[in-house]
Amino acid sequence: MPVRNLASFLLAGVLGLAAIGAGAQAQEKVTAAVSNGFTYMPSRSAVENGYFKAEGLTVEIKLVPGGNDAIQALAGGSAEFGESSHAQFLAATAKNIPIVAIGLHSYGFLGRMIAAPRNAHLSSLAEFKGKRIGVQAGTGVYTVLMMALERSGLKESDFVLTNIRVSDMPAAMQADTFDAVMAWDPQASRIVQSGKGREVIGARKFEEIADITYPFILLTTEKMIRERPASVQKYLAGFARGQRFMHRDKKAAVALYRGMLPAQVASTMSDEDLHFQLYGAALFDRIVFSDRDMSDLKRTAEYMVRQKTIQANPDLGKVINMSFARNAAAALGN
Repeated sequence: MPVRNLASFLLAGVLGLAAIGAGAQAQEKVTAAVSNGFTYMPSRSAVENGYFKAEGLTVEIKLVPGGNDAIQALAGGSAEFGESSHAQFLAATAKNIPIVAIGLHSYGFLGRMIAAPRNAHLSSLAEFKGKRIGVQAGTGVYTVLMMALERSGLKESDFVLTNIRVSDMPAAMQADTFDAVMAWDPQASRIVQSGKGREVIGARKFEEIADITYPFILLTTEKMIRERPASVQKYLAGFARGQRFMHRDKKAAVALYRGMLPAQVASTMSDEDLHFQLYGAALFDRIVFSDRDMSDLKRTAEYMVRQKTIQANPDLGKVINMSFARNAAAALGN
């Protein structure tokens, strides 16, 4: 090869490597605080399938026990994005925690009442009066249970309600501690499969009783929207693709979910079991709040004020920003 051509070849190689390096440096790093459960799946699929990378983001997923922990991570600056139930979001914004709802993760109530075998014949909330029910306080499931009781003409004092983390419910039911628990998957399914409980009131029935859509919410901070709006848009664009993967490719999503479960758990679960955990309650077909979602948020906030869970209704116009989600949906042709 002539010297001039060799020099040109080497220069091109150097420039190519520099371009690759520049591309790698262009990847912006952010952290998303995500609940450790099946709600983890849209974010996980967006990471595994390279959807965030394609937008220029390297997303580190920080697993947390629940939505309140995600909100704390946002408030403390250890995460840029998070996820929570609508009740947790309302409680945080009522306390002026500077977070903003930027999209819909999924919707559909997750909670199921799982009764101890001796109570498997009971089928209504009224039939559990006087019985000990385990429920994780401060969660959206707790709030919906309270709304369902109110709409059924019942009071909290009609029951012996005990605060317990959902992660501890399988062991508690093994020990026969409760008459029933308000659980969600995978813990609800584990209790049923162990023979220590039976579903007596399903998620869809709770939606009917409480008249809810139960939006699960994507969050960021006011600071991110103010200072890094392009990053917020990239995150929503990548997440929307992960959400679409969940909606359209359920078989692949089930396989991915199996891979993230502990081996001893995954080995006992059929594809049908895992499919039910992912899709038995939650829907992943849109990223923008609907009018019904907004109505649910307003009514839930009003209920929380009546119950003195929060002091005043938050200004939803100031704490919800769907512009990034609309852009992400439009980019996917939705």
